[in-house]
Amino acid sequence: MTALYDKLAVATAGSGQNGGSQKPSLELATATHTEFDTLHFDQYTQAHSQLQQFQELMVQVQEIQEDLELMRWEFQESLEGVRQQLEYLNQDLTQSRLMPFGNLARRFRQSLETLSKRYPQMAQLAIEGEQVLVDQAILEQLRTPLTHLIRNAFDHGIEPPQERRQAQKTETGTIRLSAQLRGNMVEILVQDDGRGIDLDRVQQKAIAKGLCAPNHQPTEAEILEYLFAPGFSTRDTVSDLSGRGLGLDIVRLELAQLKGTITASSERHQGTKFTIRIPLSFNILPLLLCRCQQQAIAFPSVTVQAVLSLVNKDNLEYPEFLDWQGTPLKLHALDQLLPYPQSNLLLPPEQRPAPTIGLIVRQGKKSLAIAVDEILGERELVLKSLDNTVAYPPYVAGCTVLGSGEVIPVLLPDAFEQLLTSPEQPQASSPAPEQPKRQPTILVIDDSVAVRRTLNKLLNQVGYQVQQCRDGKEAWNLLNRSKQTFDLAICDLEMPGYDGFTLLQMVRGQSQWDHLPFVMLTSRDNDLHRQKAQDLGANDYFTKPFHPVRFLKAIAQYVEA
Repeated sequence: MTALYDKLAVATAGSGQNGGSQKPSLELATATHTEFDTLHFDQYTQAHSQLQQFQELMVQVQEIQEDLELMRWEFQESLEGVRQQLEYLNQDLTQSRLMPFGNLARRFRQSLETLSKRYPQMAQLAIEGEQVLVDQAILEQLRTPLTHLIRNAFDHGIEPPQERRQAQKTETGTIRLSAQLRGNMVEILVQDDGRGIDLDRVQQKAIAKGLCAPNHQPTEAEILEYLFAPGFSTRDTVSDLSGRGLGLDIVRLELAQLKGTITASSERHQGTKFTIRIPLSFNILPLLLCRCQQQAIAFPSVTVQAVLSLVNKDNLEYPEFLDWQGTPLKLHALDQLLPYPQSNLLLPPEQRPAPTIGLIVRQGKKSLAIAVDEILGERELVLKSLDNTVAYPPYVAGCTVLGSGEVIPVLLPDAFEQLLTSPEQPQASSPAPEQPKRQPTILVIDDSVAVRRTLNKLLNQVGYQVQQCRDGKEAWNLLNRSKQTFDLAICDLEMPGYDGFTLLQMVRGQSQWDHLPFVMLTSRDNDLHRQKAQDLGANDYFTKPFHPVRFLKAIAQYVEA
């Protein structure tokens, strides 16, 4: 820019001395400095002034760019500081509301040692999952149920040393107390290596108390449920530890206040295990976000073993099995595995894209292969449990809310057994596999981008496929070129090219589209426009702004017909 400026200065000065066609103002300026040579005194024209202004403008732009770069750097520093503050706040919040499970579990060691000194049995407490974080309020309310279960395991489960020696066991029994997180549930196990539960004795006691009919043959699970009945005890005499029938029923009542559950299992001469599951009201854990068609879904990261790509350049077909650590796993598409009763949540089978990502998730002690469409990333999020207002399946752990406000359900693969063993449900969008239902298609014609986007979003949400046109001429060309079938046309009146009246008249004049339902959606609300639309063959006439629910109900009769 500086070189061009100097070159122009020299060229203009030379032309000013040799030419005689300068304007009076320029002649006056030249006469003022005739005593100077052009090499000693530069003379400038209007072009120089514009170039100078442009040069100054460029300098200002460079200064503004430097200021913006400085602001960006300062903003980045501030953002990093805010991120650190949020991490500190997260840690403080976690420490203030959550406590390690070991803080409660270690308190039972002294109690068990005292019982071992007072009674013939000897038992030790083994703790697992001491670092599992649980709400303080939940831990405090677990004190009473765990006390009952440990005393029950010591009294009913652990045998005297002589009996354990005969069974080739160590003289000192072991009561195992463990905790682990499963999604937004904390699972606590109280397990002993004692004699187990005598199911026949429990059944006889249940018959004596009227809980079971004499001619009824209950299952093992039903017999174990009798243990939680009020006043139920297998002891014939009352002692300091048992016999009052005030044990397991109190445990279940205490856990019900926490919205928790308890189940029992036993193996004769091997021991008994009580499993407690309690939903956490506040839990922050890593979640793997993925997308299944239009729905975002999350899995706890601890349940995901691997993420595999299903796209193979050598084989473009959707695989039926995945090889995982030498074991072939059947691949289940998540959108077909989950029961979706609403047809508008899924695309028709012929329009569904093939999943591209395979997830290997842990299902109990096994592995399960699930196919999804996209991985959205892994994030640490707050997982909230659901209340009992609406019944939800056991494989739904709860939900989390993103910063955008989107609510994401969180699934537990451990509970997918129900989905894998249940009979396959027919998809709502295709009741008959041999004759899948076609998705209705609506042609939207409007010169307003905002109106087209609004209609497209509204119609897609209820399961319609939408084709958009910017004006009547584009719509007319589409109708003549395309072999696509349309179930309804929604058209504006005032548009460039062909207006709504002209397009409607042309459509009604062609036999191929004569029976196409055609409705007007315009801001013109008067009888003159309505009457003309009716005379030309419009099926209905709507004005903007429109009520979405009423509008959908009104056009549904034309689409279904």
